[in-house]
Amino acid sequence: MFANLFFGTQGVLLVLNGIYLLLFPEKAATDAWSPLFGTPIPVVRAMSVSSFTIGGFYLLAVYRRDRVFMALSTPGRFLAFAVFWILNGGPWRNVAMFEEVMGLLTGLILLL
Repeated sequence: MFANLFFGTQGVLLVLNGIYLLLFPEKAATDAWSPLFGTPIPVVRAMSVSSFTIGGFYLLAVYRRDRVFMALSTPGRFLAFAVFWILNGGPWRNVAMFEEVMGLLTGLILLL
């Protein structure tokens, strides 16, 4: 039950992030503290669609109580951590830490 709540919260946050970036791409692209600072608006919009879609998949996994899907999301989180921390650096390191923590917590919660 707790795994569904935790994973569902992640799904909602991803969907909301996707909606925000789709509606206000210029804010993310012009905020000096944003990892998307200087990113072309079409790229921000493409990322918004990806965020929205992944969030939808997370919510579908919760609806179906698909613990296998939830577990398989953790390697992607660790890959994102490596890419954002090692290759991107800068403000992306905050995103990297978020991905790492969410991956670890998801894995631990699924083991309970």
